[in-house]
Amino acid sequence: MTEQEPRDPVPGAALENEARFWPVILLGAMALLIGIGILMHYNEGAKAQWVPLLGVLMTLGIFSVLYKENPVFRFLEHILVGLATGFGVLFIWFNYLEPNWYLAMMPNAAAQAGEPHGQWWLIFALLLALMFYTVYFPKLSWMNRFLIGVMMGWSAGFAFQGFVSVVAPQLRTSFKPPVTGYDLMQGQAAEHIHQQMNNIQIGPVWFHPFALIFIVVLLCTMAYFFFSVEHRTKWIRQPANAGRYFIMIALGAIFGTTVMGRITLLIGRLDFLKNTFADWWQALVK
Repeated sequence: MTEQEPRDPVPGAALENEARFWPVILLGAMALLIGIGILMHYNEGAKAQWVPLLGVLMTLGIFSVLYKENPVFRFLEHILVGLATGFGVLFIWFNYLEPNWYLAMMPNAAAQAGEPHGQWWLIFALLLALMFYTVYFPKLSWMNRFLIGVMMGWSAGFAFQGFVSVVAPQLRTSFKPPVTGYDLMQGQAAEHIHQQMNNIQIGPVWFHPFALIFIVVLLCTMAYFFFSVEHRTKWIRQPANAGRYFIMIALGAIFGTTVMGRITLLIGRLDFLKNTFADWWQALVK
């Protein structure tokens, strides 16, 4: 007999050796959370008491995954995803669909806006939106592809418009000469050290090293992605190698910024736990 290969766990399935009473406990916890939410909605005093407690329990439950995968973490993970989804749906409805689509079709809303009748033709937007669900019907799935193609074309045009109006001027202003015959600061005092380093007077001219660095990094990075010529000769191979290192530095800086942002969030949660436990300790001591 051949040994069976271990299968990956199905997302959301019960873990091995997991107690069967966990679903009952988690359903009871969900009912308790709903009851607490209703209580906090009608009682401001209860809200001030329950919010820190729920925050501590949720934070510790999420941090429990650092020990191992457990039902508490998966339960709170599903709650987080559900809350985010529900919040997103309500946000889109109250901020976009209701004022711009639903109320525009209603006669009373049209009267308040000074229009003679409601914009009933907006109902066709709902019909177009329902075309997305034709993906579940093989014979009608071509409607879904048509609508997605239209939206991708609109998104591409909108993105190109943003590039021309926002990114293109930034690219144009980035290309600055490394040597000029005038002072960039124009007699103003440099507030930061990098402004002094980028404005060095050498005789009758002014040298701007940051502009030179920008041009060198740009050309080397473009040489790395220039595949029309084989990277065999020195004039293309050496700049391409330098461009690879420049790309690695840029990606490392982006990754470091991302990690720093995540650590900031972690510090915020740890600070919340510290302050909450300190408040509880002071209340017990008194």
